[in-house]
Amino acid sequence: MSTRKKIGISALIVVALTLLGLGVYVGYFAVGHRALPGTYVGNVKVAGLTQDEIKQRLALANDSKVNISGTGVNTTSATLTDMGFSFNPDELASKAMSANGVWWKYATTLFNTTTVQPALQTDNDAASAFAAKLTKGNSAAVAPVNPCLEFNGEKFVIKRGTDGKGVSVTSLIEPAHQLVSTLSNVDFTATIAPISPLVKEADLQAKLDAANKLIAPEVTIKANDETATASAADKAKWVNVSATQPSLNMDAVKAWVQAQGNKFNVAGVTGVRLVDHTGKLLKVKTEAVAGSKVENVDQVVTTLQKNLTAGSPTHATFTITTTEMKWTEKKVAVGAENLPYLASEGERWVDINLSTNRVRAYEGATLVYDFPMIDGAPSTPTIQGEFAVYSKLTTQDMRGRNADGSPYMTPGVPWVMYFTGDYATHGSSAWRSAWGYDAGAGGSHGCVNMSNDDAHTLWEWASIGTPVISHS
Repeated sequence: MSTRKKIGISALIVVALTLLGLGVYVGYFAVGHRALPGTYVGNVKVAGLTQDEIKQRLALANDSKVNISGTGVNTTSATLTDMGFSFNPDELASKAMSANGVWWKYATTLFNTTTVQPALQTDNDAASAFAAKLTKGNSAAVAPVNPCLEFNGEKFVIKRGTDGKGVSVTSLIEPAHQLVSTLSNVDFTATIAPISPLVKEADLQAKLDAANKLIAPEVTIKANDETATASAADKAKWVNVSATQPSLNMDAVKAWVQAQGNKFNVAGVTGVRLVDHTGKLLKVKTEAVAGSKVENVDQVVTTLQKNLTAGSPTHATFTITTTEMKWTEKKVAVGAENLPYLASEGERWVDINLSTNRVRAYEGATLVYDFPMIDGAPSTPTIQGEFAVYSKLTTQDMRGRNADGSPYMTPGVPWVMYFTGDYATHGSSAWRSAWGYDAGAGGSHGCVNMSNDDAHTLWEWASIGTPVISHS
């Protein structure tokens, strides 16, 4: 074989081997979807790793901490999350793989490096709170106050922030970035220095404009002959300005609309007619009242949300429906027509007659008990009207004031039955002779005093809700 042929064969072998090597190289990184040689995320080499493997490697940053110390600073070890910082491992892994789509980089990365620098996101509130903890207890440290939006009674304005003194959030970005770049713990010496607010007033201008745009449109709701108009202060309560962008708090919007609608929501009252056994009307005890209800609150709220978002005025109208008046009839017991209370058959009720100084218990028109009693003195008379038993006590120490203002206290008053306010029927250990009064002579502080036995009998007979009629 000639020398020329040998050289030709050798060249072909070299080319073949080169192409084979190139194919293996491209296949490993391109087909295998692995980061090209010389690829770094920060200081971390990720060459040869798949995108998922890069993300897993970067997740180690969550296990690392920044060890913070310094003069006047509370020594602390904190994770990125503790410090108010975060990063996007998906985004970093994707950027590390981006060179795979450029053919000529398969050659250049053999001789050069590609570094993807981690980008940190800052939660201003969390980072500021963490920075403040570093100097907690140090009287020389004062947290800065960010400017914010506030309502001045007419519109939203920017409330100026104030400078502070302590460890700045911006100084903490460097060790946080180093932690992500190395995936290892970082030692950092913090210093106390003047701090400016993280948020600048100029940064809030767009937010201010958006907030005032939301409260600018006129809002009225008409119902019958009345019109409710939302004031600027009302509308300011509908806007959430604590978020990055102002937004409508629809719960607050609905609460305002509902409050306007409630003015026209009237619960109907079922009337009560008292009739005798023949059906003849004796008395209207309760007049029937028709109710009304606003039916389209949700529709008004939806319209209001749409218009406020668009910057358009809202002139809505409530749809009000009226309910039919309802009546019930109560048949009065035979013989009760001329009694102080028109009771139904068998209904228990108590008659306190201040003219005869008697307490009578009835079931319908039938007299069951008839007791003597002492009513209130002229300076402290017993109340008159139609009431009902609302509380029963077996015994009670009664306290109050005499007509002249002096205090009194009667211990162990038995069988107390309240029918309105502080007025009650009850027994007394000071009955009759000890008081110097006989039944029929007014002398109580307004309650209806009875003998212990009579008060006990009435207490056992009556129940909560039993009608009590007091009259002269």
